[in-house]
Parts: sequence; C-alpha cells; structure tokens
Amino acid sequence: MGLQVWLAVLGSWLLGLLDLFTSVALIFEGYNQGVMGSVSNTPSFMQMAASSVDARGTVVDATEQGGLVAAYYLGAMFGCSIGGKTGDKLGRKKGVWIGACSCIQGAALMCASVNSNMFLIARIIAGIGIGLNNAIVLPRVSELSQAHNRSAAFSLVLTTNFAGIILAYWLKFGVRNSGEPFKWRLSLGFMAIPMVTVFLTVILLPDSPRWLVSNGRREEAIEILAKVRGDVSHGDPTLLAEVEHLEAVVASANHPRNHLRSIVIGPHSGALHLGHRAWLGFALQLSQQRTGILIVAIWAGTLFALTVFDSYKSA
Repeated sequence: MGLQVWLAVLGSWLLGLLDLFTSVALIFEGYNQGVMGSVSNTPSFMQMAASSVDARGTVVDATEQGGLVAAYYLGAMFGCSIGGKTGDKLGRKKGVWIGACSCIQGAALMCASVNSNMFLIARIIAGIGIGLNNAIVLPRVSELSQAHNRSAAFSLVLTTNFAGIILAYWLKFGVRNSGEPFKWRLSLGFMAIPMVTVFLTVILLPDSPRWLVSNGRREEAIEILAKVRGDVSHGDPTLLAEVEHLEAVVASANHPRNHLRSIVIGPHSGALHLGHRAWLGFALQLSQQRTGILIVAIWAGTLFALTVFDSYKSA
C-alpha cells in the first residue's frame, strides 16, 4: 500500500488538502499559458527562439512564432489522449507522477533553450505532461468528492488556472528591470516549482477509491472513503452504499455505451444521450476558444504595447 501519511490527517481536513494538491497541479497549465504572454515580446527571447528576426528584433515569420506557442497544445492533446489509459493502468497517483515528471522536464528545457528546435521540443514535452495531468487529476476530483460539493471542488481547481496566468504576469513585472536573458529564463523555469511540489507529495496522498475497487482492492477503497468522508466507521451504511455504487460503475465499464465509438456517435446510451453530451462539451470548448481568450492570455504583452500603454504599463 506504500506510504500512508494521509491516515494521520483529520478526515475533515484531508479532502481540502486533496483539493489544494489538485489546485497546485493545475496551476502549471495557467502559468504555461500566461508565461508566453510574458516572454514573447522579450528581445533576447525572440533572438533565441525565432530564426526570422530583423535588425530591430521584430519577428518577421509569424507562422514560426505561432508554432512555438501552439506546440504546447499539440503535446497536451496527445497527453490527454493517453492520460485516461495511463491512469487506469497504473493508478491515478502514478499517472500524475509521470505527468509531473514530464512537466518538470519541459520547464527545465524551455528555461535552458538555446534555439527554436530545443524550445519546440520542450513545449511539446511540457504539453504532454499537463495533458496527462488534466486527464487524470480532474476525474480524480470527481471520484473523491460527493455530489453536493463536487461543483465547488471543480470551481476551486479550475480557478487556479487563472491564478497561474496572473502569477506569470506579476513575475514578469517583478523582473522587468533585470537583464534580458534572466527575465525570460526565470519566468520559464519558475513554472517547474508547482510540479516539483506535486512530484514530491503525490506519493503521500491516497489513491482513487474507484481505481482501487476496479483493481480488487475494496478494503483500501473503504479505508480511504471512510477517511475523506469525515472519519466515519467502515461499516457506515452510507459509506457502504457508496462503495456498492462504485462496484456497479466498475462492473458497467465495459458496456458498449462506454466505448469511444459509442460516445462519439451516440448508440447504446439510451436516455443518457452520451454522444449528445460529448458533442455539447466539444462545442462549448470550441466556442470558448473562438472568443479569442488565448490570444489575450498568450500575447498580452504585445497587445498592450500596441495600444496606448507605455512600456511600464504593458509589462
């Protein structure tokens, strides 16, 4: 069962600590988005990461510049596509640990980049890591939360995405008068700190009860649920009913309606309308991106500089 430090924590505090851990894990995503808005208009960064820069330090190949930013999202798409299988195969804790390793490596390589090719690979590695974590951490919140507080837990952890963006902007503002390479290398390297925290602490936290049940470790799942539900008795009727529900969910995992093909085109789900729900979620995410929010997040410094703001305010 490994380290069980979490057993020494009061049950009323443990779920809050798990939400805090999840928030730290997801700060990386927001920070990674915001940091590009912080460093993208730094002259020495542009000289390093873009091969097409004129004498004034202006990037003349927008496709190359945009590709360096978009590489992160390419890696994230791949990470998300394998995150579910990784979490099911190895467990939520090991899956998050692997994702944290990838994020740390990506951040270190971005900080140490000497050319556009190195920076491109670093962005993809970091993207794979956050894709893995997004595919594992958010379902883990759902698996540990109860129905009446699940939305609050999701709101907390998703808010940290914006906290990461804000942190990136303020860090850049704080080092605005420092030397050119230091400004952007510190901003890129700093993003590893949340993931180092995740890397060191994930082993100390309980795993997902649902994953434990699916792997025949029912007693461990009961022990974790009893703790996060407030140190209730292992024989508590409500707790046992929750475990029975988990067992029913696990038993139905191989139902045809849960296959990817069925979710995409919708058969076998009956009144659940899983395909309809999946496409609504996809459309919502697409619509969100069409608002241009990522343009603001990633190119904030450049956009502010193009307006009436001076160099101090646009920093």
